[in-house]
Amino acid sequence: MIYCIIRLALITMIVVGASSSLVAQDPPVWQLSEGQVLNYEVENRVRLSVGQPPTDYQLDQQFDLTWTVKEVAEDGTAQIQQIVKRIVLKLDDPLGNLEYDSSKDEDPHGLAALMGPVFRAFREHPFTFGLSPDGEIADLQVPEQVLSSMVHGPLAPPLSSFASQEGLRHFFFEGIVQFSGAPWEPGVTWSTSSEMSNEVLGPQKVDRTFRYVREEPVGEETLVVIQTTRTITNENAEKALLITSEEAAGEIQFNQTQGRLQSSQWTSTTRLAPDGNRTITPGQLHQTFSMTFVSPVDNKPDPPPTDSPPADATPADATPAQP
Repeated sequence: MIYCIIRLALITMIVVGASSSLVAQDPPVWQLSEGQVLNYEVENRVRLSVGQPPTDYQLDQQFDLTWTVKEVAEDGTAQIQQIVKRIVLKLDDPLGNLEYDSSKDEDPHGLAALMGPVFRAFREHPFTFGLSPDGEIADLQVPEQVLSSMVHGPLAPPLSSFASQEGLRHFFFEGIVQFSGAPWEPGVTWSTSSEMSNEVLGPQKVDRTFRYVREEPVGEETLVVIQTTRTITNENAEKALLITSEEAAGEIQFNQTQGRLQSSQWTSTTRLAPDGNRTITPGQLHQTFSMTFVSPVDNKPDPPPTDSPPADATPADATPAQP
């Protein structure tokens, strides 16, 4: 009997302790400092299937980003410069294949050569933007060279939906959570709404819902885990191709100790259907997106070759120093 009482007491303590640890003392906020450098890897994988029998398209994208905090205002809003350090692209579709990796010295060829001006513009011309403590992106400045390379290049039609500040905002900052001023405790939910445009689907409304789930201790740091869902609806019913349904969900981990995003990922399945246009067949679009923080340890440069002499080594033909 005594054992049962003690065991019950211990279980109660564990449950109560676990429940209390889920309550965050303060809402998470971005806390960046001038001169701080953050590295993120963004991956976007798209699978499109159209028609019967289905025709499949595959697109894999990777962008290695470096954020440098130029200054921080009194209200905590950070002015950030974003540089695209590396671009990896792979496209498979019935019209041809495209592979490109900007970290390789060789020039792009085939379809990748058509994207060359866009790749160079992204790498050579940084973006700037403001990031408020609650995660709002403001004053995004996209260099004219980037927009021009997308609008006037040979692949302008498929890039038109991204060739604007708003389009690029959705592409690069889809994984950032914007916090709410609601009381912060497990289970609290909040929503955001925005507009975007697509050449095929027309203007769309994007609604995102967030739910604070729990805290996770990782070493000496605390990660806040947030579940997210997304819904996209057509704003122009006259378009020939419409979204009939979308299932999109993901998880965001915010490093509350460091005041920055740790990781963000979501997957979505969107079903498309024609609207009175028999020349367009139904399709299904599956997309996976992730944005992951890369620590300085993981991002350090490659070590020098092992056969290189140490920096302080004496050359073989050097004359020994005289005592």
